[in-house]
Amino acid sequence: MATSRRGAALRVRPTALEAARSAWETGAYDDVLQALDGWRGTVRDERLAGAILRTRALLAVDRADDALAAVEPLVKEAKAASDALLVAMLHGAALVRTGRRAEGEALLERAAREAPRAAPALAPEIDYYRALSRWSTHRLDEAEAIVEAGLAEARDAVRGRLFQLLGWIDVRRENYGAASHAFIAALEETKRAAAADLKGRAAILHALAIIASETIDLRLARLVRREYDANPWSEATRVERFHIVECLSWLALLEGDLRGAWDARQLELTLTVDTSFHAIALVEAAHISRVVGDRFAEARYLDFAGALLLRGDQVALDVERRVAMLNFIVVAPANTVEAARKVMTLYERSRARRSELLALEDDRRLQAFERQARGKLLLAERKTSQGVAELRRAHELWTQLGYRLRAAMASSDMLTATGDRQYAQAALDALRNAPKAWLRDSLLQRAREDNPLAQLTPAERRVLVELCKGRKAREIAETFGRSFNTINNHTRAIFSAFGVRSRAALVAECARLGIVEHLRPER
Repeated sequence: MATSRRGAALRVRPTALEAARSAWETGAYDDVLQALDGWRGTVRDERLAGAILRTRALLAVDRADDALAAVEPLVKEAKAASDALLVAMLHGAALVRTGRRAEGEALLERAAREAPRAAPALAPEIDYYRALSRWSTHRLDEAEAIVEAGLAEARDAVRGRLFQLLGWIDVRRENYGAASHAFIAALEETKRAAAADLKGRAAILHALAIIASETIDLRLARLVRREYDANPWSEATRVERFHIVECLSWLALLEGDLRGAWDARQLELTLTVDTSFHAIALVEAAHISRVVGDRFAEARYLDFAGALLLRGDQVALDVERRVAMLNFIVVAPANTVEAARKVMTLYERSRARRSELLALEDDRRLQAFERQARGKLLLAERKTSQGVAELRRAHELWTQLGYRLRAAMASSDMLTATGDRQYAQAALDALRNAPKAWLRDSLLQRAREDNPLAQLTPAERRVLVELCKGRKAREIAETFGRSFNTINNHTRAIFSAFGVRSRAALVAECARLGIVEHLRPER
């Protein structure tokens, strides 16, 4: 009996290829590679299927050099027309990602021409790789045309990937409304697909979370939260979950939910997968510690983050490490200026490792981020005029990009450095969609210090209009149906706000500030 049971267990245990296929369907690409590690297979067709699946997984995790090495031996081994076309597609994609773009695109174009005859079902996926190559070199119109043509025949997960790429095309165009619609469509496609690609779904939610937090779209944020809470995330989605939670913590701050922001920051620390992510999480935790007034925790988090970022002296750094460096410099206060200076030196000496993944590269977001970091470092070094100039340029770029959160933070930094209340108003303008944002009250207070009108109630503004017309207190009282004493109280408040002691001085001050002609009775 025991022998029979052991035999049954052996019969139902999945093979390495079956385990790899199952992992592929959930987006667990590292598990695919682990399942196929050292596996050779006993049948030629199985060996070919395993090698193709391994190449797909290597491309999915951006190990382009390994993917090229894996796919090149398959070129002669694939005999069937459909297999040969699939290998040609993967070969072309790997060539593009390893810098042999012209050669890779030529191979993909040839595969696209042959697909309708040899393997029609493969055509949309070939279109995806063709469009991705165009996207990565900013040929957006070409990429969009290829995606739209591919969508007509695409099904299942490939259709979701094409919609996702359409979203990234609109992100590059800085058209976030259209990008959101495309990403939401991609999300719906992943739900309908036969394969539960959790990693792909998490990547789409990450894109939506970025748009929601940076453009301060709180309605979109609610959708992201619902979707995040509704999905049974796996270990394979750890990186994407980290990024989503990072955005959700910013959204909590924009909604005035400090407890939610704190909890999200702490969750980030548990989701870190390597030095780069851990440094980002520490910097974010330092920021929320500053917001809640825990200066000791802030200093400790920044100390740990600086030590991690300065570990080693690599010339080529991954994109996440470089972003972590900029984050550190932006958040680090004056008492960590030496560490911030060293991090900036390492950042400027390094370069990003080659990557075709949809990351923060080669666009104005990176330029704005770099200027903001340099501006904060200059301020920490007490080079105020230079620092403000860099921050002003960063603010212009963030505003042009529609990244309201970053624009508000750059304005807040300039306000702190200069005391100029115009920056308080600029930050408030950027935060107009977030009336409960964590820094809005302090910005309002700073703006009112230099804006007499902002200190007046609607009733006091109506009285101000009448005073500037030369009308007396009793006339104003009769007009508004208020008592003489009430109008006198309003008048005293107006005089206090404008720092004057007489009606003549009030009119003169309004004229000096250029607000007389803009005053209108409020109804």
